[in-house]
Amino acid sequence: MIHVYKTKVRERMLDLFQHMNNAAYMTLFEEARWERITEAGYGVDRVRETGIGFVVLKSEIRYKHEVKNREDIEIRTECVEVLRKMVRLKQTMVNLSASAAVVGPVIAAEAEFVIGCFDTQARRLIEPPADWLAAVL
Repeated sequence: MIHVYKTKVRERMLDLFQHMNNAAYMTLFEEARWERITEAGYGVDRVRETGIGFVVLKSEIRYKHEVKNREDIEIRTECVEVLRKMVRLKQTMVNLSASAAVVGPVIAAEAEFVIGCFDTQARRLIEPPADWLAAVL
């Protein structure tokens, strides 16, 4: 299943060159992951209730085309692989604004994240319970 999160680039996300700062990409990818997980019933309240959450173990972003102020973007999130205590996610940021392309949407960035199922009390990775796994799939 591919989850789609739409947003708009804001002034606070820009760097000296007037395009989106690399740190803003990380923030937006995280926002998209939280939207997916929350919509699936495993948001912050559920993490606090169960003591089982998500931790990023690896992140990699490939920047393809710049994104500028007030452009509309969407982030597509999908599960690529389920490992024992981890899940590998692929996220694609697409620039939807007319100023981004002559022919249509442009892939602005592609990212891969490995997230682990984290026990907040024991402070270690654990085998994911079914509801945790369902939230990320």
